Order: sequence, then structure tokens, then C-alpha cells
Amino acid sequence: LETYRAGIEVLRTKVGTLEIARRNGHLLRTVIDAVAAAKAPDDWITLIADSYSYFAGTTPGEETEGMEPHMEPLSPAALVFEQIVVEGYTPVEDLSTVRAMIEALREHPAIEDVDLLGDDRLRENSERDERWGPAECSLFAIEITVPQP
Repeated sequence: LETYRAGIEVLRTKVGTLEIARRNGHLLRTVIDAVAAAKAPDDWITLIADSYSYFAGTTPGEETEGMEPHMEPLSPAALVFEQIVVEGYTPVEDLSTVRAMIEALREHPAIEDVDLLGDDRLRENSERDERWGPAECSLFAIEITVPQP
């Protein structure tokens, strides 16, 4: 009986993840289009994630076995993204292109607010640092708040 219950929980989590993606697909597309239009040509984006996944130290699709879930997968609160984190790199040391992107995104009608995350809030990722470290660019992450229905 416990084996079946565990299997049901795994399926509920997977269905919940799929439902979250389905309900937020249009929002993610809108944010991706806005970021693409606002970013500088020499800056590049390496990750876009909902804030829960980003701050939990996971990347979308990565297994989170053993982690305490923040919300029930099928709860109404879990079905809508509140913030989206965009991570990337810029060759501009003073981050002026990132600041310009933030200002442009703040003007977008589908975006409520945008903030640059401080270094203390960036997720740690040794693989990312090893891959992109030699590029001599600055890592940045912005948190985009979207209006709630």
C-alpha cells in the first residue's frame, strides 16, 4: 500500500509540474519576448526560471528529490508564477546594458517590476562558473515580477 501511495505522489507531482507549465506558458513566452527585445546584442541569457526553482538551487527539469516542497504541486498558489528570474552574462563591466534592459522591461505592460539581484542572491553553480568563467564577462540575474490575475 505504501508503494502505491508513493507512486501516486510521484504522479501528482509530475502532473502538477505539467499543469504549472501549461498555465504559465503564455506568460513565459511574453517575458522571453520582452527580454529578447530589451537586452543588448552582446549580452546573453543563460537561464530563465520561476523564482521558486531558481532560489531552490535547481534548474527547470532538474530532479528535486529530497527537497522539501514549497507548496503542494496542485495548489492554486503553485499554479501561477509570481516572479521569473533571468540569468545571463554581459561583457560590459559596469552593467550599464543590464540596467538599460531593466528600465526597458519596467515599461513593458506585462511586467510589474524588475530588479537586479545582488551577488548574495545569485544561485551557486560550479558547473556554470566553470563553463562561463573564462569568458571574462559579468554574471547578472534579474527578478521580474508579473501581475497576478
